[in-house]
Formats: sequence, C-alpha cells, structure tokens
Amino acid sequence: MAFSSFSERDALLENDSEHHVERSIPIGMEASTSSNHSSSSSSFASRITTKSFALGVAGMVLFAYGGHTVKQKMLGAEHGGDAPLTNESLVEIYDAITQSRLPGNADRRNDPLLKAAEKDLPNIGIIKSVDPTWQAQSGWHHHPVPGDDAQEGKFTMCVPGEWDNSYTYNFLSLFRSGMCIKEVRTDIQNGDFTGCDIRVFNQYAFIWRNDFKVGNQTARSEENFFGPPAKLHSNVVDFYYAHESPDHYGYELRGDTEYSKKSLKNMQYLAWFNGDPDSSHRSSLWFPFGPSIGELLRDYSLFSMPREKRIPVIGWMSKDCVLRERINVLVEISKHFPVFSMGRCEQNIPPPANDPGRLGDFGDQQKTKAQYMFYYALENGIQCPHYMTEKIWDALSRGSIPIYIGWDGMEEYIPSKDAVIDLRDFSTPAELSKKLTDIATNDAAYAKAHEWRTKSPDQWPLKFRNLIRQVSSDMKFGICSTMKEGPKNHPAAVPTEKCDRSVNIMGMPVTEYPGREAAWWEVAGWKVETAHKVDSSAVARVEIQSPLKFLTKTCDDHSVDCFHTLKTASAKIGNQEQPRRNNNNNNNNNNNN
Repeated sequence: MAFSSFSERDALLENDSEHHVERSIPIGMEASTSSNHSSSSSSFASRITTKSFALGVAGMVLFAYGGHTVKQKMLGAEHGGDAPLTNESLVEIYDAITQSRLPGNADRRNDPLLKAAEKDLPNIGIIKSVDPTWQAQSGWHHHPVPGDDAQEGKFTMCVPGEWDNSYTYNFLSLFRSGMCIKEVRTDIQNGDFTGCDIRVFNQYAFIWRNDFKVGNQTARSEENFFGPPAKLHSNVVDFYYAHESPDHYGYELRGDTEYSKKSLKNMQYLAWFNGDPDSSHRSSLWFPFGPSIGELLRDYSLFSMPREKRIPVIGWMSKDCVLRERINVLVEISKHFPVFSMGRCEQNIPPPANDPGRLGDFGDQQKTKAQYMFYYALENGIQCPHYMTEKIWDALSRGSIPIYIGWDGMEEYIPSKDAVIDLRDFSTPAELSKKLTDIATNDAAYAKAHEWRTKSPDQWPLKFRNLIRQVSSDMKFGICSTMKEGPKNHPAAVPTEKCDRSVNIMGMPVTEYPGREAAWWEVAGWKVETAHKVDSSAVARVEIQSPLKFLTKTCDDHSVDCFHTLKTASAKIGNQEQPRRNNNNNNNNNNNN
C-alpha cells in the first residue's frame, strides 16, 4: 500500500492512539529542526516517542507486506540488539519501499540497499553499529543521582542551549526519552541543573552564543574556555557535542593552549568525528557526518544517472573565500579541467535558476548538484583525519564523484577507493585532468567509480557501514552505552586531530600553490554588493578559470544539452604555465599532531 501524501501517513501514526504519547521538541528548537538534511516528515516525527513511532511504522509495513506482522521486531529494536534506527530513518526507509512499488519506479527495485532493508526491517543488521553488545552487559559504570525516584540505569538528561543540527540526521532523537533516558529536560534557566543526572552541552552554543564561555567573549577570540557550572553531585555526567574542526572554529578542542586544555578537562566525554578504537585521539562518542540509510535510499535514482546525463565538470558551491589554500588548488585545476564555481566565492558561472540555496530543501539541493559529474569536496582545513563532512558524503550519495584529499586510513571509511578522487594520487594537475577526462568520456571508467552502489552492502567496508548506522540511529544509544560502560570503552575527552594544510598533492605542498589574499569584505563575510556601498573599490575577483575554455555553451540551463563537447585537457596542457613542482611526489605529510 502506498500513501499519496504525508497527511495520510501522519493520520496512520496519530490514529495509533493506544500507544501514542504527545512529546514536543524543546522551546527554541523548532526553528532549528528544519535542517538542510531533515526529512519532510520530521515535523510530525518529533511529536512521538520511539516506541509509538515503531508501532506506527510497523502498521505501515504491514500494508506494504500484505499483513506479515513485524510489530514484535520493532519493539525489540529499542530494548536490545543493534542501535535502533531513528523515527526519521524508519519513515525514509518506509517511503523508499512504497515508492519503489509505484509505477515508473522499477529502477529503484534494483537498489541492493533497499533489498537488504526489506529483508531485515526494522533492524537492517547488515548496516552494523560500532557497539552492538553493550546492552547485554550487566551493571552500570555511572549511576543516577541519589533520590526518592532514583532507579539504576534510568537517568534524567538535561540539554541546555541552542543547537545547530545541520547535516545531523538523528538530531531529533536526542530530545525524546527512551532507552536509559527516562526524561529529557530543556528548561534549564540561569545554569540551574537541579535534578539532572546527565548534562549535554554543545559546541554551537559555546562558540556562537557564548553559553558557559569563560573569558574574552569578543567574536573570534580564543582567549576563553568552556566552563559549565559545578556539578551538584559527583554522579552527574557531562557530554560535549562538537562538529567543528580544531583548525577552523573548534579552537576549544585543540589541547595545545591553556584555554583549550581547560575546556577539554571540563567536557568529561567528548562526542566528535573520530570513532576509531585504535586511535590515540579517539572521541569518547562517535559523532560523525555521513549518509544515512534514508539518504542513500532516497538518492538512489540520482546516483543511477548515466554518464551522458551529467555535465562533465567539477561543481563547487561555497560562500567562504577566507581560507584560500583549497581555492588556490581549485584555481590550478581549473586551468586543466572545467570547473563550475557557483557560490558567492569565486563565482565563474551563475548557479542554475532552480538552485534552492544552502538553506533550501535538501532533496532539491541534491537534485541540483547531481547534474555535475564531479564535486570539489575539500575540507576547509585541507587534510583532516576523521573530520569528514557533508561535502564528501552528499556527493557520494547522489553519485557526483567527490574530489578530496584523503588521509592514511580513509579507505576504511569510504565505500571504495575508486569512488573518490584523492588528490594525493596525482603527480600533476595534468595527470588529474587525464583521469577526470577518462571518467567523463568512458563508460567503463564511469561505471567503476559507481560500482560500490551496485554491490550488496555486506561488501562495503565495515567502518563505512558503521558510519552509516551511526548517523541513522538514536543519538541516545551512544550516551547510554557510555553510561553503562564508562571510560573503559569511552575514553575521557582528549585533543582532536589537527588538519594539515601543507600536505603534498599534485607535486607540491598545498601551501605553495599561488593565489591572492582574501579581501577585507570576504574576511568579514560580506557580499561584494554590500561592500561596494561602503568601499567603491570593492569588486569580486575571480581567479578560477572559465569552464568555457573546455565546454561549448548553447543555452543557459545547467544541463548536458547546454554544456557539452568536453575538450580533453591534454590538447591544452602545452599552453599552460606549470607551477614549480616538488619532485618528491609521494612525500605526503600525514602528521596528525
């Protein structure tokens, strides 16, 4: 059975009245829950508990599968076994199943991930979590604050402040009770944490709202540290969630200054990107970006676009022109292969007319960007071990091949080495251009880059599957496992790995690529039109070369019908002035300290 609208689906959930419990998201959160990555179902999903939602989805799947009940399995997902998928993930999986059965969607039935999901709803055990057995362990390392209603393994969790939930699929699950969390409170006033067993702080509130910031609170100042109120009892446990690089905005994570050392000491448990159990910089909890099960299912039709339907260019949309190193690299690449730079920064071609913008619907963003065969996905910090953001994951999900700078061990976290263009693998921009041209003009080379998505998920690297599970699952899973296991499996907060801007790519260190300084108005984050009103000399300077050096433009739409006839860069290499190269092409600096 397929539903023609979300309202019908809402009605099914709301009519599941025997188990329905009304639960609103916290005050001040509703405006921020419309994440770039939030599903269109999040508005109603946020109103129900995990258990009621599971039973509601079970009803949906009953229709889809002709009456074979899965209610018992749905309930089991919350109380044992692997990390339970979020409400939103379950809805997206249900959507994919029903939509694949509608007329005209037969191609979606070929999705190996969809087939695996159908066989094992709702657990989808083939996408494994990093810590599936903690619930079976006896005893708890952390205990609730003593009181009349204290119960072992049941905690009141307090979540103060404003959060940035961009690119975090499982964000809403943090604000619903369940598992070891008997109550979630967001009504913290004036730092009063009375009645809280767990306190969950976040980086956005600290950096941008000055919450619990001690010291200089001037914008961009780093002479301050994270200083939460003193704990009211020794049993209280603190968590700090962070999604910024220590080399960009996340200065409190560095551990190399007096201030950042104080911050880390006050965090107790740090949730960040590094979930590698063998790393000395391992985060207490793994809090990565990544593609959720739902995103991969939804984007399958985009991923499956044939080579001849994508414009053979490197797409890039950015408003940040301050960190020039990655821009300088792209400037050099643009001399050898066509680049569509469509954001506020270094715009060499207007964005498509239907561009929804960075705050628009995420599904529409993916559709727009899927038109570009490649996507420039370098991180702000260039080479950043474990710090892998939406830039690479969204491109992989929609089938735009990401151009990236990897790090030793990255291969374990991506679906396939062939799926990513790692700039460390090329000795010159000309060699890179030859590779891109081959993919853009050769069906076999194009298919090889996309082959991973045609395989059963059990053939994907385990850590990649772990990552998908982590971003698709209830955020409380990690918190509760920490409360039970303690520091033996969740080490105390330590400094995060730093990025390396001097890594050697295409024959020379990134820091040696020539380029201009950022203009004053770019540093301030202004648009050039605004800057020009106060400084008539302010003009947009674009060093990224025009893509029309390589493409013939026949109309204004961003489509292969308007931009075609890729000229191989080899015909133009002789006319390009080559920058000085470091002969030691393989001397990549992977020092994480």
